[in-house]
Amino acid sequence: MVRKDSGLRTTEDIDRTNNRIVVGLGSAYDLFLSRHIQKAELVRAASTQEVMPVFWAEGCEVAAGLQHAMSEEVKQHPPLLVLSPPFMAIAQAMGCHPSHSDEVKAELQDFLVKQRPEIAASIARQGLGGMRTA
Repeated sequence: MVRKDSGLRTTEDIDRTNNRIVVGLGSAYDLFLSRHIQKAELVRAASTQEVMPVFWAEGCEVAAGLQHAMSEEVKQHPPLLVLSPPFMAIAQAMGCHPSHSDEVKAELQDFLVKQRPEIAASIARQGLGGMRTA
């Protein structure tokens, strides 16, 4: 998330020397950005709940976190913008070890197919925009 008037819109815009990205210490975003950001500085808030207070207090250029949480922040602060497409996304998956039998693999696949509507409905009930099922 960035300020609308910042001019930051792409990963290339964000990963510049004078930009500071606030991220929750030890979060998946922290781990991802630690590996991928080369020029911008990562500012680690004590937790994901502290990202926005640090963003405001230190005047950082970018806040990284769950899209839903960032979207809620934008609702409260219209001068902010959630980047679209996001400059990063963390995919979640379910699988089993390749050594499992074909029967186990087929059962897992069947389970996931059967659960897809329930997972999608749960995402909708929670109001978690930006999430999708495969």
